[in-house]
Amino acid sequence: MSLAENRIAVGALLGGVLFFAGAVGGLFYGGAVVPKGSGLAGPAIVLGWGVAFGAVAAVIGIALAATLPIARLRTAARISVVAGVLALIAIVGRIVWVQVNRATEAGQAAAPVPQSKPVPTAPVDQP
Repeated sequence: MSLAENRIAVGALLGGVLFFAGAVGGLFYGGAVVPKGSGLAGPAIVLGWGVAFGAVAAVIGIALAATLPIARLRTAARISVVAGVLALIAIVGRIVWVQVNRATEAGQAAAPVPQSKPVPTAPVDQP
């Protein structure tokens, strides 16, 4: 029995890749809704959103694996692999974006502030 005909293997692939794609989507969602000043709880909340979205996506994948005919299941697995690759591209893009913004902010902060000389606006009284 080949991998393409094995419902359990294709279903596991579908569930795993959908979990990954859902988790990435949840991390992006959590990063958007968690306030910046949330302290140490912020990253934990973002991770919780990622796990929740990933779990829902995995349950959907398992339900699809149990109900779809094998031909449609293979198609769904192929589509989920594309979704996983897109999620990986989104992660890499986000990492690059953060690094570029850090470098830009660091370059702006390191620039010296020009010193200006005071300009008198009224006559100065001499004693």
